[in-house]
This record gives sequence, C-alpha cells and structure tokens, in this order.
Amino acid sequence: MLLDSKREVYKAFGLGMSVSKVWSYSNLFHYAEYMAESRQFPKTPADIVDDIYQFGGDFVLDQAGRVIYFHPSKTPADRPVVTALLAAIHEAGPSPPTDTPT
Repeated sequence: MLLDSKREVYKAFGLGMSVSKVWSYSNLFHYAEYMAESRQFPKTPADIVDDIYQFGGDFVLDQAGRVIYFHPSKTPADRPVVTALLAAIHEAGPSPPTDTPT
C-alpha cells in the first residue's frame, strides 16, 4: 500500500477527479446504503488532507517496479474484484527477502 500525500504517483498514473460523479445519484445512493446499514466510512488520518473529488485506483507492481495490473477508478466506488488483485499479486511472484536487523 502506498500513501501518496503529494499526489505524485496519482498524477503519474493519470488518475482523475470529478465533481459530477462524486455527487451523482448512484454514488449518493451507495452512501445512503452505508448509512442505512450503519456501516462505518473509512477514516482519513488526521494529518492527511482529503480530496473527495479524487478517484483512486488499484495497481500491482512486480519486483522490478513494472506495473502488471492497472485499474483506475471510473467512479468513487469502482474497485476491482479481489480475485483479480490476488491473481496479479500471484503473477508478480514472491517478494525478495528483506534484511531484518538482528
């Protein structure tokens, strides 16, 4: 997971933003379902300035830093299925061992 507070990676991946999609009927309905089910919305860390109009994305990089899975969100709720992410992670192969201090 990457925290991109300066939005450098966000810009490099060409991720978008949209006022109309954030306030669309379908998105507001999605949020209303959360509220009706008493589900909690994800909390934003206190030191992060949140941009509600920014779309996210899901990406998997291999050990060499090459993007092997690319899913830019088309709406605020657009996320890939978990099996697609897991398949991409599996394709990337095992992570190299890290040196841990002894």
